[in-house]
Amino acid sequence: MTNVAIFVAQIILAGDFMHSMGKMYVVVAVVVLVLLGIFSYLIFMDRKIAKLEKRFNRKND
Repeated sequence: MTNVAIFVAQIILAGDFMHSMGKMYVVVAVVVLVLLGIFSYLIFMDRKIAKLEKRFNRKND
């Protein structure tokens, strides 16, 4: 087998192991929480930057 085939087989077996142990749901939940945190931070920063841009444009006009 090539190295790629061995690597893919290990990933598949690791996925089966995680699923059989019930840990797959924990992994999915953590990934979802991290993504939600990143998106909420981006939205927060976008709003904050928009307020600063409005304030900056008012001063320059």
